[in-house]
Formats: sequence, C-alpha cells, structure tokens
Amino acid sequence: MPRRYALLLSLALCLGSAQAAEPAATSIWPRIAAGMHLERTARPEVQRWIESYTAHPAALSRMLERASPFLYFIVESAELRELPMELALLPAVESGFDAHARSRSAATGLWQFVPVTGKDYGLGENSSYDARRDPVASTRAALSHLQLLHDEFDDWLLALAAYNAGAGTMRRALRSAPTRDFWRLPLRQETRDYVPKLLALAAVVREPGRYGIQLPEIADRTAADLIATDRIALGSALKSAAVDEALLRRFNPGLKQTGDRAAAPSLLLPPSDALVVRAELAQAAAQNQPSWAPPPTEPLMLAADTRPDPLGLRQSSLPLRLDERQSLVAEPESAAPVTSPGPAGEPAGRHRVQPGETLFAIARRYRVSVEALRQANRLRVGEAIVVGRELRLPAVTEN
Repeated sequence: MPRRYALLLSLALCLGSAQAAEPAATSIWPRIAAGMHLERTARPEVQRWIESYTAHPAALSRMLERASPFLYFIVESAELRELPMELALLPAVESGFDAHARSRSAATGLWQFVPVTGKDYGLGENSSYDARRDPVASTRAALSHLQLLHDEFDDWLLALAAYNAGAGTMRRALRSAPTRDFWRLPLRQETRDYVPKLLALAAVVREPGRYGIQLPEIADRTAADLIATDRIALGSALKSAAVDEALLRRFNPGLKQTGDRAAAPSLLLPPSDALVVRAELAQAAAQNQPSWAPPPTEPLMLAADTRPDPLGLRQSSLPLRLDERQSLVAEPESAAPVTSPGPAGEPAGRHRVQPGETLFAIARRYRVSVEALRQANRLRVGEAIVVGRELRLPAVTEN
C-alpha cells in the first residue's frame, strides 16, 4: 500500500502542472454524430423505436452510461477503419453495453459472439479469461466481422442484418426475394427490428435535444490505459497495487479470476491504477517471481487484427496461449512467414495460414479484397480457414 501512494504522489508532482493546463475534454457524442453515414429515414419501423427509447429516458441514460469505460476505444477503432460511426452504438442493441450479458443461444459480451463465431476470430476462453467478454478483443473481432459482411453484401443495412441473423440466412433471403432492399426482405421479426433499433438510437444520439433526451456525460478521451501483461505474478501485482476489485471487473469483464490465478493478455485500468500495476509488474519481472498459469491444453486466447491500436498496444494477428512457454504478449508480426506481395496487377503468390489469422487480416496484408481472396480459394463466406493451408493470392489491387 505505501508503494502505491508513493507512486501516485510522484506522478502528481511530475504531471501536476501539465494536467492543470490541459483543457477539459469535450463530449464524445458530437464526434459519434459527426461520423454517422447510414441512411436517415422516417420509416415507421424506426420511429417506433425512437418512441420506445424516448419513453424511457432514465433507462436509456443508464444503458449508455455503461459504455463509458469502453466507448472511446470503440469509437477510435471504428474511426481508424473508416466505418460508419453508428457501428459504435451497436453494442447497445446487442447487449445494452453490458459485457457480462449472455443470451439464450450462449452469445456473450458487448458484441454477443456465439462460441463458434468467437472461435473463428480467435476469441477463446479458459478458466481465467474469456476473450468474448474482453472489450478490446471483442471489438476488434466484431469490427472485422462487420467489414467481412459488408464486403460480401455491399450494403451496411444488409451487413447489420447478417450480423444478427447470420450470413447464410441473409443469402437465402436475398435469393428468395427480387430485391436487395432490407425493408422488403423476408426476415424473421428479430432481424427486422434489429436494424431499426440501431437507426433509431443513432437518431437520438445525433439530435438528443430534438427528442428531449440528455445523454450521459462521457468525455472524448480514453477512460483507461491498456496494460500489456505477462505471466509474471499478475495476481500478486494486482493485490500489491490494491486495485479495487469492483473497478477491476468493471474495466475488465473478460477477467474471470482476480486472485492469485488472475491471467489475461492485457488489462484496462484508469491511469492512476495502471501506473501502479505497471510498476508492480516490472518489479515482479525483475525478481522473476513465478505465477500460476492455465494448463497449455486450454484454448487459444486472442487473435487481434493488425490495425493500429488506439490505446498504444500494437498486437499481431498471431494468437496468445497461456502456458509456460509463451508470454501473454503477442509475438511480433515478423514471426509469421509470408510471401511478399508483388507489384499491382501481378499475382502475389501464396500464403500459408498461421494460427489465429483471419481472412480479413490476410487480405489487408496483401492489399487484396476479401472477396477476391475468397474466390481465388473457393471459400464460402464464413468458412473457417485451416491453420497450415496454403492460400492462393489474387492479383494485388491498387489502394
């Protein structure tokens, strides 16, 4: 405990003047509204859900307030990928921004990944950690999944509907109807409500005053630092840092244990707590303290894409395994042997699939579209790629 206070005092003395001069952060809601690009419609389906949200302003505020630890990261991630900012609100429709939410079909987390889809994107689970509940890991996976769906259906409303109903269901609906208009497709009621719910919430966030809604105060800055952890004494570091367990669980819903058996590839914590935990981890590493780790037979933990990480931890598309041989930090990108892409318009060769890679990550690496890569290898949409498979790479396209 004394070490914690000493570190915090040191931080305050070093950064106090800079923080005093720092201007107050603006609200994140105008930034979200400015990045919205989906259709604005007065359709009765959307109006009905606007009325539902505005009829219960307190419940709406509580739901959006739950996003405060994660919303900045989600917004930054969507912006980096140049995605419509409405997608940053999708966890409200999926889970009510409750990372612990679990559906009857065993979908879990902010983005409600079912086990099979989660595994497709490297979101594994063991006795200490559930990547589907990890807001960082699941956001990367969800945005990659949404981009793949948009690559196939070339329409955001159809991609959103496919996220809810499944790509196969959407393909069957399109084959059975003489239209690509979402509003006229034969879909189950849950999916027919899913898209209007998001469009309605986007309308309220875009113009809260028009609907008499006061959005909760969430600043346009990170609420937490991302800490790359190691298998060295994470549990004891958290204990020595005296991190409040409720706060730890609020920011890290993927962490299933907080005692001596705590283990995760990364932690989100408010800056002051992150400072102390980093110091404790560094001291533990210097002393080479042993730590408990799940057995090596348990699932792979996390497969992150190769987009820049807005919280400062750049992870490769390789998986993480909690065992005695590997760190919880991802291996460098150079660890994956690949064929170098050729000039634009020329075949790029072949690529052998590495553990944890997704079709999206491979396509971006070689500057080709997901659809072109899929067609070159006769892959169905949603079909898993097997580790060790050699993929044919289509002609490189211009960026």
